[in-house]
Parts: sequence; structure tokens; C-alpha cells
Amino acid sequence: MDTNTVNVPSPRNSKESGLNMIMFHLRNSKFGLSISDIAKKTGLNRNTISRYLTILATLGQVEIRTVGPSHVYQLSERLPISPQFLAVQPEPTIVVNNEGIILALNSYMRESLGNTLGIDTENLVGKNYKELNSELFNIITALPEYVNALNGKMPTVGAWTYLETSAARCRLWILPIIFFDGIPGIMIQAETWICPEGRK
Repeated sequence: MDTNTVNVPSPRNSKESGLNMIMFHLRNSKFGLSISDIAKKTGLNRNTISRYLTILATLGQVEIRTVGPSHVYQLSERLPISPQFLAVQPEPTIVVNNEGIILALNSYMRESLGNTLGIDTENLVGKNYKELNSELFNIITALPEYVNALNGKMPTVGAWTYLETSAARCRLWILPIIFFDGIPGIMIQAETWICPEGRK
């Protein structure tokens, strides 16, 4: 018996077969696979693979990263979110992509950053947190929980941590997420802002 042979689960129809084969090989890949890699392993047409991967990325099932000229796909352990998800969050929430670009923040986060911490929130979206030179963002991005979430190294339930700056302290929930285009990111939710006396 060939020890390099891997048994792929048998499907009920050809569509299920293609999807099962792709998922099987992604599940068994340590570093992810390109469309060419998947085509070699499955014998499927590259266009078919691309369609399946687009669907899987839209559902938040796979992450996409760029390695040189190729896109590499791997199964996601992140929570899939949409812009509507952010709007209904009852706590101050901010979303950044894997490059540190602030993509969105809800009205509660705008209020917390603006009123409580004195941060100008008008032009935050689209900026890299490094450009802000803010004590708050510098501390958050140095947290091990942030780094782990950025690298997808924590469970989809996220992690709680405490943050203290000269302006305030709070409890943060840091969660690895995936956007509907398959790009990974992080959601940070703040709870219990406490300001030193005299600061409003």
C-alpha cells in the first residue's frame, strides 16, 4: 500500500465532490495552497477551483494572502463579519485589517475615542494606526492578544485583556475576523471605559 495516498471522502455528486476535495486539501495543508496547487492535487479545472474559493471566501471559510504573484488560500479560524455586524454592536467597536488600516468604527467607539480620550475621530477610517502616533493605539498593537489575533493564532471566541493609558483604562475584547473578500482582520471592542478624575 502506498503510504503517500490520501483518501478523500466520497461525495454524492460532482459539485459536492469538487468542494469536498478542495476543503480536504486545504484542511490538510499547513501553509495554505494556491489555485495551481489545488488543481494539481484534485485534477479540477482552475476556473472551477476559483469559483469554489470565491464562494468559500465570501462565507468566511477561507482566508486569502498574497505570496509573490500568487494568492494562497487556507481554511479560516476567524469570525466572518459584515459592515452590518459592526453597526449593531452595543459596545465601542473598531475594525482594522491585517495591515493595521482602520476600516470602520461604530458610533460608540467614535464617542469613546472623541469625548473620553480626546482623539479626533473624523478622519480615522482609512488611516494606518501607526500614522496616528496615539498612546492608545501604540499600546493596543503591542498587546500579545492583538499580535496573536493579527496572525490568526487565537480561537474565534477572541481574548479579553485590560488596557491602561494615561487618559483611561478599559477592558478590551480582541477577535480575529475575516471579511467577505477573504482578507483577515481584527475587531476590537472596548468595555468599561474609566477615566481619571477631572477628565471628561
